[in-house]
Amino acid sequence: MAVYNHYQVMQPTTLGSGAETLRVGLGVQPLSALLVRLTAQLASANTDDNLANLLGKLDGIEVDYRGTRLVAGRAIDLYRVYRCVTRVKSRLIAPGATAGSVREVSFAIPFGRRLFDPLRCLPAVNKGDLTLTIRTVANPSGYNNYSLMVEAIELPDARPTEFYRVTTQTFAPATTGIYDIDLPRALRLAGVGIANAQSTPFASANNIVDCELLVNNAEQYVSYATFESLRAMASYLSGSPDMLALHRHTENTAAAYTQNAATLTDRAVQSPGDDFGYISFDPLGDDNYVLVTESLNNLVLRVTVGATGTIRILPVEVGTDAWLFRRSGTVGTR
Repeated sequence: MAVYNHYQVMQPTTLGSGAETLRVGLGVQPLSALLVRLTAQLASANTDDNLANLLGKLDGIEVDYRGTRLVAGRAIDLYRVYRCVTRVKSRLIAPGATAGSVREVSFAIPFGRRLFDPLRCLPAVNKGDLTLTIRTVANPSGYNNYSLMVEAIELPDARPTEFYRVTTQTFAPATTGIYDIDLPRALRLAGVGIANAQSTPFASANNIVDCELLVNNAEQYVSYATFESLRAMASYLSGSPDMLALHRHTENTAAAYTQNAATLTDRAVQSPGDDFGYISFDPLGDDNYVLVTESLNNLVLRVTVGATGTIRILPVEVGTDAWLFRRSGTVGTR
């Protein structure tokens, strides 16, 4: 009978109002996932939540094995990518609308298709080889008094040979037009996340208006897709049209009460899915469509840029323990 180990990597830590870097060592057993819990307080009363801002405090989350980057990205981007890959839904608690009301969001950084996956997770390593680094920025508008906690799920009995690797490429075109973005070709590719810094439905002013995938200079998988369809695909895969969002209704109590009166405008909160699209190469979760890249001469995401701005590309690669240990010059722990 298999067992697992759920333990605390980082105790609840009060984050400063400015930028700082936190670094902790991770365990030695096969690692299935990291669980990140972030809390903050509303800076002022009756403020609409902005989840991108709430998560924006964590500007960088990195997992490294002896100098090899296995995870790298902003919290908001990693949350969105992993939700598309694993369908694991996150948790949000947002009671109260007064100043100081607590907001809590929890999300997973899994190394397999799902939590507790013994076939796809990080392999066992030596002590001190695996580290977690978290980089923060000044408190985003609307929130203060942040606290962070990280836990881990290890699978001592697992003997994995594969894991997910998610990193971030930044692309900042100086002008509008058509551009080619090189994608990595060292490992099999399970998907590509796109964080479109400026995204208005069906607007030519989008940073990325549309895209296609060129494999050895030939169209493959995606011959043409608008960003709206990629954004919808992210919603389809994540299991919710809004990914993670909430809303509230308000009533103007200063006016005379009217029976059955409609409340004011539905206070819809910005969804983290608003500016995020996803291309899946493993929609069934069985590697049937996964893109083998090692033998390719080139692999390009060709995009039409409608407005200048910073775009973040997050390739989801399928790493192997052989690749990892060879790259770091070590022998695997068994």
